[in-house]
Amino acid sequence: METLVASLNTVLYMLLVMVLGRWVVGRLPERDTVVAQLNRLVFSMFLPFMVFQNIYTTDIKSAFDGRLLVYLLTVLCAMWLLLMVLAPKWVQDRPTCGTFIQCAIRSNSIIFGIPLISGLFAGQELGGPTLVAAITTIFFNVIGVITLEVYRGKAPDLRQIGKNLVKNPVLTASIAALFLALLELRLPASVEKAVGTMAGMASPMGLLLIGASLRLGVGQRTGALLGCLLLRLAVIPAIGVSGAVLLGWRGMELCTGLMVLATPTSVSAYSMAQMMGGNGTFAANQVGLSSVLGAVTVFFWILALGGLQLL
Repeated sequence: METLVASLNTVLYMLLVMVLGRWVVGRLPERDTVVAQLNRLVFSMFLPFMVFQNIYTTDIKSAFDGRLLVYLLTVLCAMWLLLMVLAPKWVQDRPTCGTFIQCAIRSNSIIFGIPLISGLFAGQELGGPTLVAAITTIFFNVIGVITLEVYRGKAPDLRQIGKNLVKNPVLTASIAALFLALLELRLPASVEKAVGTMAGMASPMGLLLIGASLRLGVGQRTGALLGCLLLRLAVIPAIGVSGAVLLGWRGMELCTGLMVLATPTSVSAYSMAQMMGGNGTFAANQVGLSSVLGAVTVFFWILALGGLQLL
């Protein structure tokens, strides 16, 4: 019962903030320009601060489960390679096919997942889940670039991918926080307070922008869109979470797996599809529909796992 109430409150909170984003930010003049600028601010400033804060304040040596990270990356990589082979048989249009694959694999593990875990495990250290979310997000960026380049007929520029990774603010924040946490170095109190303030803005701003960015149309490729939604919200979570349960993960570790495997498609999938010759309309519809439906499916995943006393 306690898990049910906590999950319901968390999911309703996230939905309400998304609705406010749709209603307030989404009604502003030149919405797309405003949302794009705010997204840049969140991903270049607030999000790195949140990642830094969660890792910095955690005893990483005891809280981080490297085996879980390896397992999740293995599942995601296997699903990605499988889709790279099978998806062209279902989706013949190459730009749409590339977009289909990256949208099916790419979850919103930080903006959607971290608030979910913090709501369910209030008061507990979140450094382990945050580090897993940060690393899987970097993985999503790499496979997203590779996938979209392949399906627009170009060889991926591995040197450019490497340069982008080095400049990734989430990666930089993770490394800095790990360095301080592992060496048990502390920042001055005034700096910690400033970091905490900036970090606290990431989740609400991110959820607001998901709401403001929502596109809920189905478009012309209904079958492909429904297949992508099914993969993102049901098939991939079912495979990955079942494996995690069989391998013995429970509680926050299992919820971390759920965060990576079952959350909706990241808004970044839309931006990347637009920039790299993918089907932007398909990506926008997938992000919008998965964000709304994902709040429901994630709730039922938590309900099912809680009912089995696995969380």
